[in-house]
Amino acid sequence: MNDRLHKYDLVELLIHSCDSLTSLSLDVFPNLRNLEIYYCRNLESVSMSEAPHAALQCLSIRGCSKLVSFAGEGLAAPNLTHLQVAYCDKLEALPRDMKSLLPSLHTLEVYCCPNICRLAEGGLPPNLKSLDVGIGEQQMRDLSWMPNLHALAHLIINGLGCENIKSYPEV
Repeated sequence: MNDRLHKYDLVELLIHSCDSLTSLSLDVFPNLRNLEIYYCRNLESVSMSEAPHAALQCLSIRGCSKLVSFAGEGLAAPNLTHLQVAYCDKLEALPRDMKSLLPSLHTLEVYCCPNICRLAEGGLPPNLKSLDVGIGEQQMRDLSWMPNLHALAHLIINGLGCENIKSYPEV
């Protein structure tokens, strides 16, 4: 651990329309429970190097058009219950290995992120209760993550541009 890194005791952080923000490390906010990042058009990454982040419960990122990835050790947040990612045009993937790194995730909302190739690399958490996805045809073609969602009670799939998909024999 870098002793020169200042830590903040915030439990809630809302960052709205901050175009000067290019990256955010969760390491400086060890007690953060709720993080909202909205319309920070130059944000490229949200990262952590001191995994896991035990306090984080809710993460919402919207309108960050240059966000490419969740960098560093991935998003190891064992108590995260709600994850929303929307209108992030360049985002290529959701946090990796969500099945093991986000075991408490109950609500996942992902929409208007056209560059995400696969919805769940490594699988979605088995305790997921609510899934709301607005995805394109490429993401809709691989629904291998569907059979493992035994706790799912609410499912919304908004498949814009999926006119060519007729059936899902594998589900």
